Amino acid sequence: MDNEENKTAGKIESLVIFKCNCRCVMCSTGLQIDRSLNNDSYQSIRPYKDIIKDIDKAVKMGAKGFAFSGGEATLRKDLPLLIRYARISGLDHIEVQSNGKMYVYEAYCRKLIKAGANNFVISFHSCQENIQDKIMGVPGTYKQAVQGMKNLNSLLNSPNGCESPASGGGVKLSIRSSITPKTQ
Repeated sequence: MDNEENKTAGKIESLVIFKCNCRCVMCSTGLQIDRSLNNDSYQSIRPYKDIIKDIDKAVKMGAKGFAFSGGEATLRKDLPLLIRYARISGLDHIEVQSNGKMYVYEAYCRKLIKAGANNFVISFHSCQENIQDKIMGVPGTYKQAVQGMKNLNSLLNSPNGCESPASGGGVKLSIRSSITPKTQ
């Protein structure tokens, strides 16, 4: 397979931030954040230009998509700008991986979709509120994520909602779950 056409990547994932508004039991980000609390040299937010380089590299590799991950990607104030850059760079699949808490704000959901996000992946580990909150390490996470999913669904399924540019209306919401002793 020396053919250049076959040397393309599907989706490139970029860890854009090492901050989070949860402390999930199965995630190392919270532990890393806790270890860095008194470390002045620790950079919790990757520089904007580094993420732009990641996007450019994905395009150069022939990737079809780009995923913004973290920590909690939605804590980046410049996330809509980065999404827009990925979209105008020609990437078709623009994914935001999140715990869903920030999606409680419908205007924020609309802003991400209008910037070009067309795939939202929410970490949701239990349909029982007390278990979800325990796994996520923050009370209220269940209610915020559920409302966030409702907000995204209303925008994605409403004729008066909004579509991601160049997505052909192909915006989708997915749930990612982890199996832990607490979910059994």
